[in-house]
Amino acid sequence: MFHHLSLTVKEMTAPAGYLLAGRSSRRGKPRGRRQVTDFVTDIRVARLGFFTYLGGTGDPARVLAETTELFVAAEELGFDSVWVAQHHFGHVVGRLPSPLPFLASVAARTRRIRLGTAVVILPTEHPVRLAEDAAVVDLLSGGRLELGLGSGTDPGVFTALGYDPERRRELMRDGLDTLMASLRGEPLPGGDVVYPPAPGLDRRVWQGVFGPDRAREAASAGTHVLLPRALPSDPRLAERQQADAAIAFREAWSRPWPGRVALSRPAYPSRDARTARCELTEELAFQVAQANRISARAGGPATLTEQEFLDSGVFHAGSVEDVVAGLRADPAVPLADELICQVGHIGPGHAHTLRALELLATQVAPALGWHPQGD
Repeated sequence: MFHHLSLTVKEMTAPAGYLLAGRSSRRGKPRGRRQVTDFVTDIRVARLGFFTYLGGTGDPARVLAETTELFVAAEELGFDSVWVAQHHFGHVVGRLPSPLPFLASVAARTRRIRLGTAVVILPTEHPVRLAEDAAVVDLLSGGRLELGLGSGTDPGVFTALGYDPERRRELMRDGLDTLMASLRGEPLPGGDVVYPPAPGLDRRVWQGVFGPDRAREAASAGTHVLLPRALPSDPRLAERQQADAAIAFREAWSRPWPGRVALSRPAYPSRDARTARCELTEELAFQVAQANRISARAGGPATLTEQEFLDSGVFHAGSVEDVVAGLRADPAVPLADELICQVGHIGPGHAHTLRALELLATQVAPALGWHPQGD
């Protein structure tokens, strides 16, 4: 059921299904700070994306070729976007150090689908060189690049590439300023400007954030926000924090074009829960081990079991109905413009992933109100 409300210009930047309840009257009564509970959320996913880490231990040439085929299939199924992450040195968690050349290759095989990075580690990149590479990919793709940025988490990568991990936040802030100015065509020191120009790319820059404070910073910088998957330590708290982040971003957004929120969620539909668990055997073992390592580094217990991981609800796996129910229960989903689905770091294998893409596009996402462009 949709509530027909008269919205302000800022509220009109919210996605379909993001409707305010209990607004003050036009006589000027102050509303105060809005909370998640102040919103009536009728889920209607406006845009659907697919994300992959290109992880695992397979032959890298085969992984690149199969991922390209997945992205071509995603376009044929009507997905709005595909996204890749940057990881260095071939770790199992992800093995694509150069996402922009890869997306340039994908651009040659596709025509419509948006091509995103989620994310490029900006503090380990020269921002002007990144602007140049991004501009070329954007032109090759016909203006389809979505440039997602992050500050990174692995100190070893910073050290190996010659950067001080203690300066991560400073490098991120300064690099973002330089990158955005470069994409806008502003003069560099010495008077040169980035070439080739890529008109509009500065309005398609994203930042990976988690909480409200970083979301407000992203809005102030004129960048959209990517909200990551929740972790199993306290998934409900994480989901609420991400919902708060989405609201904080929209309240802080002041640019004349719409600010966007994209939400990443593991979602693997299969015949039933037992089949999904069997197909994800290697992935689930990896996820549990990773969660326990993170907990141990933070001084917590490293005792999470596979069943406890599945019960936490951070990985929506099972029948189509199971996956839809899990996403519907997530308070951050109705507040996002785009739902970006993933099947994990290692995944269930190429054939199973192709089938999952089909189920996501033909059954799961339509149950959440999504339809391919043109339908």
